[in-house]
Amino acid sequence: MRDPSERDYVIRPGSGPDEGREQCWVCGQETPPFAGDLVLAPDENEALRYRVLHLRLRRTWRNDSRDRELAAMLTQQEVRRSRLQNVFSQLRPQVPLAKGLCCPNIR
Repeated sequence: MRDPSERDYVIRPGSGPDEGREQCWVCGQETPPFAGDLVLAPDENEALRYRVLHLRLRRTWRNDSRDRELAAMLTQQEVRRSRLQNVFSQLRPQVPLAKGLCCPNIR
């Protein structure tokens, strides 16, 4: 993963709950792992500040070994979960459950 950069973000006009005011979205570009709308800011100046804050947080995360370790564990957990779901989805058609055998409350 490359170093975080201001080029990873786009600030675009947006609308939120406060329709009467001009608002801006801070968005991630399509290539970073956080593509799409990130935060709705009340104006462009605040959106710029949010972008700087997001960049600072990303850079801090990249430099902290505990944060990287936690992210790796979460990624590993997600991979395991996905594998289990895949195995269960393959088993489901092969093993018909008798009515009421596994879950007596199901009718």
